[in-house]
Amino acid sequence: MRRSQRSGTKRCVGAIAQAALAFALLQLPGAHAAEMVRAEPPTDRVLIKLRDAAAIPRALSSPSAGDRIEALSIRKVTSMRYVRTLYSGAVTVRLDGWKQGTELTGLVSRLASDPDVEMVAPDRLKRVQNTVPNDPRYGANDADPTAALTQQWYLMTPNATVVSAINAEQAWDLSRGAASVPVAIVDTGVLFRHPDLGTVAGGGKLLPGYDMIGPDNPTGSGPYTFYLGNVGMGRNADATDPGDWINTADLTNPATKAVFGGNDAAGNPLCSVVPSSWHGTEVAAVIGASTNDGIGVAGVGWDAPVVPVRALGKCAGYDSDILDGMAWAAGLPVSFPDPTSPTVPVNPHPARIVNLSLGSPTTCSSFYSQLIGQLTGLNVVVVAAAGNGSGTDGAGGMVSEPANCPGVIAVAALRNTGTKVAFSNFGPEVTLSAPGGNCVNLQPPCLYSIVTSSNTATEGATDAGMTYVDGNKGAVMYSGKTFAGGGEFGTSFSAPMVSGVIALMLAANPNLTAAEVVSMLTTSVRPFPPAGAVPVCPGTDPVTGECSCTTATCGAGMLDAYAAVLAAMGNPASPTVLPAPTPIAAPVIPPLVAEATLTPPSTSGGGGAAAPWWILTLLAAGVVRVSGERAA
Repeated sequence: MRRSQRSGTKRCVGAIAQAALAFALLQLPGAHAAEMVRAEPPTDRVLIKLRDAAAIPRALSSPSAGDRIEALSIRKVTSMRYVRTLYSGAVTVRLDGWKQGTELTGLVSRLASDPDVEMVAPDRLKRVQNTVPNDPRYGANDADPTAALTQQWYLMTPNATVVSAINAEQAWDLSRGAASVPVAIVDTGVLFRHPDLGTVAGGGKLLPGYDMIGPDNPTGSGPYTFYLGNVGMGRNADATDPGDWINTADLTNPATKAVFGGNDAAGNPLCSVVPSSWHGTEVAAVIGASTNDGIGVAGVGWDAPVVPVRALGKCAGYDSDILDGMAWAAGLPVSFPDPTSPTVPVNPHPARIVNLSLGSPTTCSSFYSQLIGQLTGLNVVVVAAAGNGSGTDGAGGMVSEPANCPGVIAVAALRNTGTKVAFSNFGPEVTLSAPGGNCVNLQPPCLYSIVTSSNTATEGATDAGMTYVDGNKGAVMYSGKTFAGGGEFGTSFSAPMVSGVIALMLAANPNLTAAEVVSMLTTSVRPFPPAGAVPVCPGTDPVTGECSCTTATCGAGMLDAYAAVLAAMGNPASPTVLPAPTPIAAPVIPPLVAEATLTPPSTSGGGGAAAPWWILTLLAAGVVRVSGERAA
């Protein structure tokens, strides 16, 4: 399963020696994350692509996918039950329980050795990839007298204060996106009723999408459950986000515990109590919030509409749903519905850009590589968050899957000063970097948060809760736990900034190929600032956790929207010669608290002795769930 790359904390489960080895390998020329050995996180499903029955010696008399999986299960003496068939004809199967690590890789190896199997990989869970620091010392930002730095500072023309700002204001003078260039987000769904989003039919920015999450147990004749999807049905044409909360009951009731309970090999819970993230809505608004309408925030893509594809449910989402969601977003047919769902119609608004603010600390599987190659061949650009696991996910901060796949534009996160944010993954797979949000002190205000649309509800969304999040985000009590306020941060927001800029580029020049987009993005970047007193990555500042980027660790440079659009229009220009405005005076803020005065909170995460607890808490805020993907 995969998780979004947002508010989460990737746990530091690797030993110090392992992390040191990972960092050393990242320095090797041409090193690729796929060459690294990463422990397989837990999953209860496996993806299998069977060979054409006519091409193998033991072709079955009844070669249905279910029959062939049953025969394979018998040959390999392992329990597997057919779940459903993906867009590509591959299948996902359910195992007899959660498997991880060497047990899982051993099973995959045994299956791969069978002549009936063409391709096999764990059906991993992925999570969101934006990071909300779970730390009470990130506080309100209302002490900022200018209001500029606490709002959408990252869209401004860069200057000495906001070095990493993407220069969107000048880009909008050249291109304001187009209704003909939709951007798809594969995420948790969206809130169609948010006043700064709304539907295209109603004058807003959201096109009809699709919910790709099937039942928890899509085998046999039922009865079926829908705890992961949280909408009481399987795949359907409503991409509304019902909320992705996990409460104490989810982790203790026998029925839901089978889906959300349990621990990984390190003893960490696969899912933890957490209020709803509204991650998809927050990502959608970074790209496509209604702009120049007198309310809320501006979207990078200005007029670019958003196609929401829901593939992440409560706690995480399976690769099989994400892969089908990516294919559907690009206009490919998804012709193998699960038993509870109607036939999936072809997307009437195929996207030129697919944004993936999700990931897991795993190598790129052949299933992602195959689909991404297919999409690139259709000139669909795939953008993914690099992940928020730097030093906390057992992979040494290596770039997450699918950002580490060939053909993906992988985006790391920068501080306002242009250095890499502590939480952001890094490595040779990163294409370029963009702002991810950060704070400059331990006391209020939080000056450099990402500002975006959201909801205040801890479970299901409410109309009264349609709001915006920024450095004023307050603490929340939920299911017996306190979730500290502060800002909104993560590579989940860096990626959609790039997706929004690509939408501006394609509106200016619709004939660009995917390869041309990548080339123009990487040649129009601004260079990273000189290292100065901040250690060069993978070294880190002992207080802030930041490090100075190089092209070997953070990609080609810093995103520059203006220069990228100029390049798309056939007028390449050096963004480094743009006039710098007078730096904005920073407000007076309370001083840093001495590290010795900080009292660490109780936490299951580990960390190096050199880093203060609040940095470790920040890093812990981006977890990849049980064998799946989480939002970045």
